[in-house]
Amino acid sequence: ANARQAEVMCKQIEFDDLYKAEIWHEIIQTKILNQSRALSILGLKGADEVMKIALEMELNDEDCAEAYAAKIYFQYLHPGLNRRVEEPLNSHMNYGYAVLRNTIIRELIATGLQPALGLHHCNQFNAFNLADDLIEPWRPMVDLIAYHNVDSNIILTKKQRFALAHVVHNACRMNDKRMNVLSGIELMVDSYRKTVIEKENHLVLPTIMPIESMELLNE
Repeated sequence: ANARQAEVMCKQIEFDDLYKAEIWHEIIQTKILNQSRALSILGLKGADEVMKIALEMELNDEDCAEAYAAKIYFQYLHPGLNRRVEEPLNSHMNYGYAVLRNTIIRELIATGLQPALGLHHCNQFNAFNLADDLIEPWRPMVDLIAYHNVDSNIILTKKQRFALAHVVHNACRMNDKRMNVLSGIELMVDSYRKTVIEKENHLVLPTIMPIESMELLNE
């Protein structure tokens, strides 16, 4: 437990709705830009089309923009993919997302943030709403790994699970610095905590990079 957990939680409760809206806008815009970048990294079509959605998105239009971008993104990533059914690529992505989500939850708790108090997600039965907010820009990093490791089986092999869990050691870019995803999540959560306490936007979000292992800390 963080020594200042009660203080930080009070700041989260007092956090202004306008700040929440602005930060959520930034999170979804970064997610869509990373989806565009993922298509580009994979050499697939549609990157410019997805990027245009991010650049033209207006405040409070995040849900529509996110849904529209996802439709186009997954159409180019894996034509015919239905995210609501059991399918090999879905199995890979869902496993990788779970790894990232749990990593973010641990970091939130270590930093003194209350993970149930989200920005956009506010399900009263979800103890990790904030993790479900902050994971969004990281999802395309998992998609890159899933794309290269998918086969015809829904049940993942040990080797496939290892490759997806290794996502936390892959390279990303934060504040124009290369680091691994694990360090990037730590920086993002700390910047969110600073944003909540100081009521100024200090949030640092990731730019995804081609798959490259960086098991050591920052460059």
